[in-house]
Amino acid sequence: GNHIIQKFLICIHDPMKNGFIIDTVVNNFLNITNSKHGVCVVQKCVSEGTKEQKEKVLSLITSNIYEILTDQFGNYVIQYLLTSTDVNLLEIDGILQYILDNIFAICKMKFSANVIEKCFENSTEEIKSKIIISMLRKNNYLIELLMDQYGNYVVQKALLVTKGDLYMKMLTIISKGINELKQAAFGNKLIVKLINTHQELGNMIANSQGSFQSSAPKHYHNNYQGHYGGYNKRGNRNN
Repeated sequence: GNHIIQKFLICIHDPMKNGFIIDTVVNNFLNITNSKHGVCVVQKCVSEGTKEQKEKVLSLITSNIYEILTDQFGNYVIQYLLTSTDVNLLEIDGILQYILDNIFAICKMKFSANVIEKCFENSTEEIKSKIIISMLRKNNYLIELLMDQYGNYVVQKALLVTKGDLYMKMLTIISKGINELKQAAFGNKLIVKLINTHQELGNMIANSQGSFQSSAPKHYHNNYQGHYGGYNKRGNRNN
């Protein structure tokens, strides 16, 4: 049924004819947005609706941002908005600002952390930079996120897409917090993975501590499978 509604929104742009769909979405917003198929309809309301309809839906998303961002289905709406060309930065300013202001907590929750990872993969360079800068507001943010079961994936993804001064600042913070990171249950494995991926980090640690002595078995150096014993955070077996 949701495919019929989506097709209707794609083909019929007259608010006099499609308005009943927008009104239904608005009046049942969270129930629809946070459902497996309803989330697709909400995206079409944004991409295919009139300017007024689009603004109405975006306003509701902004007002209910936490409930949507942390939902297993609703978070896909936020992913869409932060990576789509159907909206401009000004239209989602409130949504992005909420994320920037609450980045630490967002990166430590399963579904909202996934939103940030997708931003690093598909968003504009401007949005990526804003998010990374917000993660660096306090030095301890980065280390605490690396010690978190979801946050560490966000930081790893950030390191892969960051360049220049921001990249070096992240590595510097990590190198200075390496002893703290070792205290995490998966700390040694993660450190080895980071060093294998980012040679500059290994050089920084070697210069500051002489050398990195990992208590992790040698096979982790080249065959690290993550801290779930071979499973990623989404429950899928790593190949």
